[in-house]
Amino acid sequence: QLILLSTSTRLKLPSLEVPTGIRLSLTNDASEMVVQFTTGMSGVPIVQVVHPHKKVSIYRGQSTTYTSTDMCQYPANSTETGNFVPPGNLHTVLLNDLVPDKKYQYRVGLETTQKSTKKILYSLDYHKFLTSPTIGSDEPFSFIAYGDQGCPLDGWGIGGNYSAKMIKRELDDSKIPIRAVHHFGDLSYARGHAHLWDDWLGMISVFTTRVPLLVGVGNHEYDHTGGGRGKDPSGEKSDHGFEPYWGNFGQDSGGECGIPVSKR
Repeated sequence: QLILLSTSTRLKLPSLEVPTGIRLSLTNDASEMVVQFTTGMSGVPIVQVVHPHKKVSIYRGQSTTYTSTDMCQYPANSTETGNFVPPGNLHTVLLNDLVPDKKYQYRVGLETTQKSTKKILYSLDYHKFLTSPTIGSDEPFSFIAYGDQGCPLDGWGIGGNYSAKMIKRELDDSKIPIRAVHHFGDLSYARGHAHLWDDWLGMISVFTTRVPLLVGVGNHEYDHTGGGRGKDPSGEKSDHGFEPYWGNFGQDSGGECGIPVSKR
């Protein structure tokens, strides 16, 4: 039996505009790059890009979020302590008209309106990325592929943090440019405990700010046994989602049914 001994004062986050979970991803166009990040404060997401010839461009993007009612099952749809927490504002900005195979510098920010005056709040840190090679290029490149990561205190124990550090080491030491990181699925192992998504995105930011991350959807992001009709982002019409006869699928996502991974 649990006994309440005391209650703390309400905690306040002092810097809701500080971006977290900054990450890159690819499109089908070698002249594009996608930047995603999260903030507690709402506003128009901004990415400031310094081009190789020092020209500075500003790109604006779109934002989204999700709620506990978007989830399919317990514990993901529960607001009890340790289960669902609001993810904040999830921002996506498309960078275009980039030159293939060139290094760019960037930082993220928010454009807000205060007393009818627009103001851009930029992050302090600049990051760098290398754009995709020209189609048909014969220059060698490499990429990293792995799966089943989890967070430092979940998933596969300390292995999640260790693998993130190993990827950063490869980026630092590789003689052949690493163009992307492919995670095949079973990402954060949040399974309905939403704070683990923020933990995981923070942990992998040591490399996702530098190279594009491409992910697959694993059973621990998607599998559910009910509540999916009208919510399943895959477009599956049934309550239980994609469930072929040869599978042994259960409620492996903790009721998330692919919502966090599709939104984030």
